[in-house]
Amino acid sequence: MALKGSTLGGGVEYEGTLGDYLGLRLGVNYLQFGTDFTAGDINYDADFNLQTASGLIDWYPLAGAFRVTAGVMLNGNDADISASPAAPVKIGDVVYNPQMVGSLDGSVNFNDIAPYAGIGWSSGRGNQAGLSVAFDIGVLFQGAPSIDNYHATGPLAGNPAFEAQLAKEVAKVEDELDPYQYYPVVALTLTYRF
Repeated sequence: MALKGSTLGGGVEYEGTLGDYLGLRLGVNYLQFGTDFTAGDINYDADFNLQTASGLIDWYPLAGAFRVTAGVMLNGNDADISASPAAPVKIGDVVYNPQMVGSLDGSVNFNDIAPYAGIGWSSGRGNQAGLSVAFDIGVLFQGAPSIDNYHATGPLAGNPAFEAQLAKEVAKVEDELDPYQYYPVVALTLTYRF
């Protein structure tokens, strides 16, 4: 069993060998973090919850430390977004008074199953006793973000014309978050074998 720290969070990982050139890794990771972003005229706060379980195959082409990795992750990554405009703001194609809008809230979701590809280096494999270190870089292909339950809390909530403009705003938010579909993974793993 190994301890792992990465851009997907802290976690644990099991590593096994499948011969001189192949290895198998199973792991789980968890991380919470907050950030902000702007879509159109609106500034949002985003609270991300990253939860992944991975199944990875490592190929050691030279039977040494360098490895090429491919696999899949059960992807529970999501986020809650919110905005509280303090001045007149453009939503869709119309400018609205902030008191009529209230706050804007929604959730961001990605694909439940996400492929992973990367490269790495490991100082120890198999049943070698002692401390070993591994370093990996790669990409989690989690799909384009989907905005769900996007709504306003102010008096305009439920107004058909306003809801039509909210639908246009969803497209702006999804475009702004689109880079998250390719989530960069940088990981450091420490293993001690007795």
